[in-house]
Amino acid sequence: MRQSAFTLIELLVVIAIIAVLAAILFPVFSQAREKARQAQCLSNSRNLAMASIQYVNDYDEMCVPAQWWNPFMPWPVLVRPYTRNWQIHWCPSLGNPDTSGWDDSTIGLISHHGINAWGASEYFTGTSWPIRHYGVQNRPSERCWYMDTLYWDNEAGRSYAWGYFRFENQYMAADMQSFWDPRHQGGVNVAFLDGHSKHVKKDQVSQKGNFWFKPEFWGNVWSATD
Repeated sequence: MRQSAFTLIELLVVIAIIAVLAAILFPVFSQAREKARQAQCLSNSRNLAMASIQYVNDYDEMCVPAQWWNPFMPWPVLVRPYTRNWQIHWCPSLGNPDTSGWDDSTIGLISHHGINAWGASEYFTGTSWPIRHYGVQNRPSERCWYMDTLYWDNEAGRSYAWGYFRFENQYMAADMQSFWDPRHQGGVNVAFLDGHSKHVKKDQVSQKGNFWFKPEFWGNVWSATD
């Protein structure tokens, strides 16, 4: 008995069905992978906040400085004893930067999580920049501590996975968007002063041109508590 075979038309129909299914499923798989990377980044963000709270407990309730100047040490170096590795600073969506041959102070400058320097680290008296006291901060559950960053280079673009270690509060986040990166589903992962982390949509963080947008999120550079 002669066996029947696929005709050319039937084969084309099968190929078309496979192509349609692929077009439907590939974006779903891509979104699922990104959600997993976002979740890992959010976990890293929370772990950084908890490490920073350990720092606070060891340093008489003083907030983590954005950096020490002499010797120079950015905040990722200061909390390193509580994190024990650099992987916590790298977002899975960006990948690990090549830091071979770099010292810790240089590596700390390109963390994918930037500190809210003027609202959660220090404040301005008019003549100096004292470190904030953690225990008297108002609305710690609403105050940004760390947020996703990306160091954008107009020539290199995203060809290297560098972050930037600090924000000068809303000034940098509002009009210097090269330093922050809503890379996760149109938003950023944020760690708050009370230690919790969550995903925040871009329009809930900043509004371009409005420097004092959401002051409860950024804090007040002129106040030791707000």
